[in-house]
Amino acid sequence: MKTLKILSCGLLILSATVFTSCKKKGCTDMDADNYSSYAEKSDGSCAFRYATLVQVSTPTNGNYDLLSGPDIYVRFAKSSSPNWDYYTNTTADSYSTSLTVPLDIMFTNEDWVFEIYDYDDLDSDDLILFGTFNPLETLTLTGSGVSITFQHTTK
Repeated sequence: MKTLKILSCGLLILSATVFTSCKKKGCTDMDADNYSSYAEKSDGSCAFRYATLVQVSTPTNGNYDLLSGPDIYVRFAKSSSPNWDYYTNTTADSYSTSLTVPLDIMFTNEDWVFEIYDYDDLDSDDLILFGTFNPLETLTLTGSGVSITFQHTTK
């Protein structure tokens, strides 16, 4: 009887050790590009998307500056932000351009908002396109003949 108790106790300790050390490892951060909903324990392998460039293409028949193409810039932010957190540079007289992102911006797994504008010196800037996106689901959006792609690098 005593041997059975010792054996049962030993088996219980052994199985507790085995089951607690066999948790599936992976990336447990939902903002990571390689997030795993099956992972129970982080293994330090998380990789995140960082914005590098914003590519914009606009139709050539748009209502832009009188004698030239649009002077394009983009602003974007997390939907939860009360302000526009990020602005690209402005590219003059271009229907298709790559705009630089000034900061090392980590994309998070939530909705973001953007606006594409034609910068004007003499009056208010003209809104070309606006929308929302989740950078871990889609990074290219189109509408009204306009295309925007948020390019990224993974670190």
